[in-house]
Amino acid sequence: MKILVITIGSRGDVNPYLMLALKLMSAGHDVVFCASGNFRALIEGQGLRFIPHFSQQEYEAVTRDPDLWHYRKAVPTLMKKGLLPATRKIYPLIMQELSNDFIVVAHPAAWAAKLAEETAGIKLVQLHLAPCMFRSLRDTSQIGTVSMSDMLPAWYKKLVWWIIDTVILDPCIKKDLNSFRRDLGLKPVSRIMNNWMFSSCLNAAVFSRHIAPQQPDWPMPSEVFDFLLYDGDEQVPPEAEKFLSRGEPPIVFTFGTAFYFGKSDFTESMQALEMLNARGIFLTPKTEDLPERLPDTIGAFPFLPLGKILPSCRAIVHHGGIGTLGQTLKAGVPQLIRPLAYDQFDNAYRIANRKLGGYIWARQYKAGNLYKKLRGMLDDTAVAANCRNVARSIDSEKTLEKLVSAIEEIGRS
Repeated sequence: MKILVITIGSRGDVNPYLMLALKLMSAGHDVVFCASGNFRALIEGQGLRFIPHFSQQEYEAVTRDPDLWHYRKAVPTLMKKGLLPATRKIYPLIMQELSNDFIVVAHPAAWAAKLAEETAGIKLVQLHLAPCMFRSLRDTSQIGTVSMSDMLPAWYKKLVWWIIDTVILDPCIKKDLNSFRRDLGLKPVSRIMNNWMFSSCLNAAVFSRHIAPQQPDWPMPSEVFDFLLYDGDEQVPPEAEKFLSRGEPPIVFTFGTAFYFGKSDFTESMQALEMLNARGIFLTPKTEDLPERLPDTIGAFPFLPLGKILPSCRAIVHHGGIGTLGQTLKAGVPQLIRPLAYDQFDNAYRIANRKLGGYIWARQYKAGNLYKKLRGMLDDTAVAANCRNVARSIDSEKTLEKLVSAIEEIGRS
């Protein structure tokens, strides 16, 4: 069976798809991987055939746009500069790879795959990395700082989604998407994020049921699997090993591989660590974001495989990306989330509500506030116990086998 794996986004969006692609390849399938060009070395280094959609320059042009991390501008910017251009680039790649016995495994934001499902009848499996993609009236995902509590009535939630679709999302998407659909001979669609984008074969939720159990009003067919947590062959460098072993377990600080504007965050983090009298690890490939003088108690590295270092750490402060969240849960350590956009707010709420950590708003990210949040989280015995319990339940290998079986069954059908 030929399987085209397509993902859009940063390293956290690539890792679970890469893990699945490698398992599918080891099962004897012909696997092709499609992602941004800056991941070529990572993908080809694992022996997969790689086709890029965005070049590295195009990827960086999007990720370096400060509007991509602005609370109100982030989603429109991502759609106009990222998702819509990617749709026109990816669709011909799918048609180019189309063959008999063919399946596409795609990120739900890779809308070209949904278009190909409509035009060519391809079998499409979507991997939903975060709960916020599913709109449910129970255990409802939060939308930014807008509450969607279970205490609120169904009509209110439906109204909020309708306003978001008609006032914010559709105006960014509908014109360009429907223009492309017209070129393909398809009828126009509306409320794209509400009722169009899901697969008719399988919507696989690859996150823990402890974060979001399956709800009866999710688009069908849907199924919750578990996190696909991947560190690959990347090793912890000797200098990081040495830092980890020479003192108390550190607190890790990372704001995502695609975030370029973290100087003030790392400065406030350094001051909070001094107040806690704690050691820290700063992770960023952008050396210009680091404070000019770091004390010996802080180690700075461009990248470390989180799955391999977090078990030796005390806690983590991060942006709320679902990949980092999953690795932290697997390691059984508390997490403090500073959300900026996208699924990060909902992920933060879910972690706090389930007493697996907490969150701090970006505007509150000052040393004094950060110190209080970290102190309270680290002293909370219930948080520590919950983290240990959830960690024992996460089994990415079992999830991987179950997911491969589901994909193969769809292929046979």
